[in-house]
Amino acid sequence: MTRKAKQPPIIRKKADQMSERWAETLQDIYDSEINFSISTFWDGGFDWKLGDEMNGYKAEGGTFTFGEAVESLALATHQHYPESLFHLDREEFTRRHPPGSDKADIEKYLAGRA
Repeated sequence: MTRKAKQPPIIRKKADQMSERWAETLQDIYDSEINFSISTFWDGGFDWKLGDEMNGYKAEGGTFTFGEAVESLALATHQHYPESLFHLDREEFTRRHPPGSDKADIEKYLAGRA
């Protein structure tokens, strides 16, 4: 069994910050009720898809790193869902989707989590 060499603290800290940013990005897309997937197979890189099998895919692509997959997925989400909470800040989202509108429920849900 081989073990990874221990990373210096500065590299470990940067990796942790990047991982946290990627996790937050994926959670924000999910919280906006936008479907997506990221998959990998062996050494073929990462495939990402925006959408789902049932409703169709709006965009998809392939990258060599997980970080690139998350960034590509985020960019596609901004392009294809300009009215989403993911794309707009909370204030603008609430202005465009006042209480009582279908999308206002997302804001209520997220406000309870903050």
